[in-house]
Amino acid sequence: AHSCHPNCVWYRSPNGRSQIIRTIQPIQKGDLMTISYLSCDMLIMPTFVRRLELNQAWNFQCFCSRCASAQGDDTRSFNCANASCKGYHLVQQLDLDDHPKMGSCTVCEEEISPSFQASLLIREEMVQENMNYVDRVLDSDLPVVDDITNMLRTLEPPSLTHGLALQIYATKSELLEQLNELATAIDMQRRWIDCRSHLLGEDYFDEQTGFALERLGDMMGKAGDEKGALKAYQKAVVAFQTYRGSSSSYAKCAMNKVASVQNSS
Repeated sequence: AHSCHPNCVWYRSPNGRSQIIRTIQPIQKGDLMTISYLSCDMLIMPTFVRRLELNQAWNFQCFCSRCASAQGDDTRSFNCANASCKGYHLVQQLDLDDHPKMGSCTVCEEEISPSFQASLLIREEMVQENMNYVDRVLDSDLPVVDDITNMLRTLEPPSLTHGLALQIYATKSELLEQLNELATAIDMQRRWIDCRSHLLGEDYFDEQTGFALERLGDMMGKAGDEKGALKAYQKAVVAFQTYRGSSSSYAKCAMNKVASVQNSS
C-alpha cells in the first residue's frame, strides 16, 4: 500500500531477477507495510500537490496519515500567532480547488484571526515566487549577479519547518559554498537535514538524507572539522544502508570516506 510516510522501500536486485523490500523506519507487529509511489522530492511537497500527482498517475485519492491529518499539512507550517509559543498553525487544504484555511496552534490551541491568516498566506506566495525566480536564474546560463545573491541571502521561509525551507536552505547552502562562505553553508545544510527530519521523522532514512549528510561531511572536512565530518559520514552510511543495504555503492562510498577520515586522524 502507498503512504506519504512509508515505512518500507522496494527496489530490484542488481541482476534484475527479484524485488527487494526493506524497512526504512521501525515497524511494530501488526503494522501495515507501506511504500511510497512518489519520489523523494515529491514527498515533501504540499498535501494537495501529492494527492493530485497520485490521482493523475495512479487514479486514487490518498488518505494516509499525513494527507488525512486533522491538524493539517505538515509542509505548510506557520509560527503560532502567540510569539511566546513554539507551536505552529498548519494549512488545511486537501485538494487544489479547496480554499486554504489554518487550524488552531498545535501547542497552545490558539485560533488564528482571518486577517493574520491572510497575511501569512500572502507571504507564503511571495516567498514561493521569489524562490522560483532565483531558481530560474541559477538554472540558466546567466551569471549570478549580486542582486540574486543578496535576494537569496535575505530570503527566509515562513517557518523553519515549512516545506519552502528545504528549497531555500538547499539553494543557500550550494551558493554559499561556491562563495567559500563555508560556516554559513554548513549551517544551511544542517537546517535542511533538520527540516526534512521534522517532516518525515527522525527514524526515516532514504537516499536524499544520505546524500545531504555526505555533502555536509564534505563541507565540514573542507572547513577543517574532521570530527564533524566523521559523524556526518557515519550517519550517511546508516541512511544508505537502511535504504539500499550494505552492498549499495553509495553506502560503500560513504564508508570509504569514514575510513579516510579515521586514517587521517
